Amino acid sequence: MDVSHAIAVVLLCITTLVAPGTAITANDSCSTVDSAKVCVKGFSVTKNTLLTGEQAKLLVTVENSGSEPATVLVTLNTAGPNNTTGVFPIGEHTLLPGENKTITQTLNGSSPGTHGFRVLVTEADTDKRFDTSEIATIEVRTDPPTRLGGPIDRTEVALVALVLSIAGIVGLGYHQFTN
Repeated sequence: MDVSHAIAVVLLCITTLVAPGTAITANDSCSTVDSAKVCVKGFSVTKNTLLTGEQAKLLVTVENSGSEPATVLVTLNTAGPNNTTGVFPIGEHTLLPGENKTITQTLNGSSPGTHGFRVLVTEADTDKRFDTSEIATIEVRTDPPTRLGGPIDRTEVALVALVLSIAGIVGLGYHQFTN
C-alpha cells in the first residue's frame, strides 16, 4: 500500500466520521430507525483502474429489511489523493418493507491518484444512520499500464540488432550464391 493510498483511506474514514448530521462509528451491521432497517447489501465499482478522463460506475444496493417504509438519503463520501474529501448526495429513495434498490452513480477519473469511496445511508428527515458501506478504491492513471515487459530496454535492442545482422549475412550469402 503506497502513501497516497493510505492517506486516501484515512481521509475517507475521517470524512465518514464527521459527515453532516450524524457521528458514525465503525459498525458492520445496519441500524433500525423507527421500525425500518435499511442495509447496504452490495457495493462495488465497475473498474478499479481508470485512465484520466475515463469513467466508472459505482453500484450500491440498499434493502429495507424492517417492518415499516423508509425514506433514505444515500450519500457518497470521497477521499482524493491530494488530501481532499467530499460529501455528495446521490439521492433520496423510499423503500417499502422487503424492497431493495440498486443505485448507480457515475465516477469521473479527472485527477490522477488513488481515490476512496464509501456510501452512507441515513434516514432522510432525521439524518439517523442506517448503514455504511465498505471502502472501495479506484486508481486513476495518466498513462496506460505497461504490458508484457514495459518499455524497450537494452536486451531487446540487442536482440533486434542480432536478428538484423543474421538476416543481412544470410541475404549477402544468398546474393553471392545466386550470382
